[in-house]
Amino acid sequence: MERFENASLTYLGTETIADREAYVVEVVPQPDVNTANITLWIDKEWYYPLQWDSTIVVDGERRTVTTAYRNVTFNPEIPADTFRFEPPANATVVERTVVSRSFETRGELVAASEMTIPDPDVPEPLIFDSARYFDDNGTVRTSLQYTNGSATLRVTKSEPIGDSASLPEGNRVEINDHEGVIQTFESGTSLVWSCEGYRYTVFGDVPAETVHAVGKSINCG
Repeated sequence: MERFENASLTYLGTETIADREAYVVEVVPQPDVNTANITLWIDKEWYYPLQWDSTIVVDGERRTVTTAYRNVTFNPEIPADTFRFEPPANATVVERTVVSRSFETRGELVAASEMTIPDPDVPEPLIFDSARYFDDNGTVRTSLQYTNGSATLRVTKSEPIGDSASLPEGNRVEINDHEGVIQTFESGTSLVWSCEGYRYTVFGDVPAETVHAVGKSINCG
């Protein structure tokens, strides 16, 4: 932590904590930092803190908070059935299959996907970086990623599910005779629209004008 960058550490020997041998280390921050002095009891074998005391002076009163572990065991044998889930008798069990694949070219994604893949007009200096195919229980999403080393732009095509086909709130724009929505976030600008049963998204940390132009260059279908 930054507040302890110039702290002094003092080795105080060893003690037994929770029936284990531990190194005792005192950490004292620099004088102009308003934080606590801390004493640590660190396990000799695993170097994990078994106990620590935090001491600070408030309005002339010295206060200490102690945190300690008891009945400590490292790497215990855990029965396999500990993590076995038995659903209730009246539950409906649904098997879920998720497939995720990455490609080095758009052509490889085209060959692997049953849906048509967008071929956007992406302005320089953005160049193709990678492609992805994601199938979540039969719902497919594909994406193309472009970058110039500092900025990234991603074009996604997916099959809408139920109410997710409705557009989000935002600035309404026209995308090749379809209504789209532009949203601006701290991480970048997003353009979303639907066409012929698919959801299209262009997202990137690039100007909104670039996102809009890339979206208009995509033929849906």
